[in-house]
Amino acid sequence: EWLVREFKLTTLMVTHNLEQALNYGNRIIMMDSGNIILDLKDETKEDLTIGKLMEHFANTGTAALNDDKMLLSKWSNAS
Repeated sequence: EWLVREFKLTTLMVTHNLEQALNYGNRIIMMDSGNIILDLKDETKEDLTIGKLMEHFANTGTAALNDDKMLLSKWSNAS
């Protein structure tokens, strides 16, 4: 993290961990079946929580929340 900030490097992190995406990313691109379904950055991303991110995903209508980890994440971290 220090190297990225110090040298202003562009980096790409691919993760399924929503907490890491919120903590480290300055832009979040969510994909489903190879398609971009959500692209959030700047002010839109600043106030984002895991619960709100899961709501965005559920509201896209492109995929069902059928993964246990995703469902548990939605309800245990919603705020």
